[in-house]
Amino acid sequence: KFSPDGQHLATVSADRMVKVFSTATGEQEKVLAGHTAHVLGVSWQSGGKLLVSCGTDRTLKLWDFEKGLPVRTMKGSTYQIGPYKGEVTSAVFIGPSEQILACSGDGTVRLHRSSSENDILTFTGSKGYQYSAAASSDGQTLAVGGSDGILRIWSGQNREPKRLFPPESAR
Repeated sequence: KFSPDGQHLATVSADRMVKVFSTATGEQEKVLAGHTAHVLGVSWQSGGKLLVSCGTDRTLKLWDFEKGLPVRTMKGSTYQIGPYKGEVTSAVFIGPSEQILACSGDGTVRLHRSSSENDILTFTGSKGYQYSAAASSDGQTLAVGGSDGILRIWSGQNREPKRLFPPESAR
């Protein structure tokens, strides 16, 4: 993922690292180490000071980009459904807020805040392995796609999906 100002490129891989490169020089600037297994996704907060990464270690990790240090680890630990039971496949900051949308191989779609270790909301309607999450810049439209081929759209923090887009063959 490119940083909001386009000056940096954050990458993830099976080596358990988040690496950040200068887009001007191609030089590696930072290595963020802390995941215990493959890292699957990364996202920048709009100000470019924080990154969130996620992976097969069933966690999200929040990073202070300037210091190159971890801020916190989020396991999805809530009283409602407990920690993630599968890899966290995608995590994205929602607009300029501290909110992070994440989805997992355990079929859950959750909302986190960068200021807390716990998730704050679990969205309903997702089934099976969830691959990718996206959010509009204003945070009013959230989308997640999974192994069932259905793209689910939520509006803001409403728990129920607003719209479902099934695969072409199912329409």
